[in-house]
Amino acid sequence: MQVNIDAATKALRISLGDEDGWAPNRQFVPDSLADRIADGIKADGNEVSTLRDIFERHWTNNGFEPFDAGLANPFVGMTDAPCIAEHALDRKDDGTQSIQPGDRVWWYPGYCLRNPLDVLLDRGEVEFAFGFINENGERASC
Repeated sequence: MQVNIDAATKALRISLGDEDGWAPNRQFVPDSLADRIADGIKADGNEVSTLRDIFERHWTNNGFEPFDAGLANPFVGMTDAPCIAEHALDRKDDGTQSIQPGDRVWWYPGYCLRNPLDVLLDRGEVEFAFGFINENGERASC
């Protein structure tokens, strides 16, 4: 899996390739990353939990962390879009979360029409639109 940020649009692009078991027409290699994504969609339909699974090596090392904007994340504003923070979210003792100051946030604008993971499996890549940079650690919205 490749994760790149487009210099012009600032969009975050997730791409799958041969090494991930991806092929057109959803002919995935068994037990590959693409196969695990398809299984995750079937299991619960929750794109954020599946995104967290495939991004685990990133967010456990303080990298990109997918999150559900609608669950205890008031800093994003009023949306249920799946989002990705540049670094791991700060978690407080009371359960609230925040984005680290200076971090960028991306969101999937077409979330009401199509699961971003379905797009990833169909096309081999998906883009999350640039939302904002958290300049001062306060609430900000996409």
